[in-house]
Amino acid sequence: MKIVIILVTLLVVVFAQGPQGPPPFLAGAPQQVINEFGQLLRGAPDKTDAQIDRDIEQWVSRQGGKVKAEYEKFKAQLRQGKARADAAHRASIAKFSPAARAADAQLTAIAENPNLIGREKEQKITAILNSLPANVKAEIQREMQG
Repeated sequence: MKIVIILVTLLVVVFAQGPQGPPPFLAGAPQQVINEFGQLLRGAPDKTDAQIDRDIEQWVSRQGGKVKAEYEKFKAQLRQGKARADAAHRASIAKFSPAARAADAQLTAIAENPNLIGREKEQKITAILNSLPANVKAEIQREMQG
């Protein structure tokens, strides 16, 4: 499920930034297919992670062929990246002050909450970040930037 969260976040950002090309698994796909996928992602902020996961998996299954094969490769790459990101996150948490550790736990709980839709997660995370003391916020941001 976390892989899908990362995937959707990445893809929503890419599509929101405008014409930078399709996600890797849609390279070479007809423009209609790319547009269809973009339309699917535009609804992501109003869905839970499970709903997004289901919609993407169903859409990819309908595409079949090369799109499906490339999507499976892309998911495998995301899993590998997620494993590295999780390890880096654990290392960051170990270095955090108690206040930053507590804030990180709150942020992680929101991000992983299966009952919240994307828009709710964004609002709650933003509210927490905006409420943090400047030093705690800076500490978390430093670690996020690597």
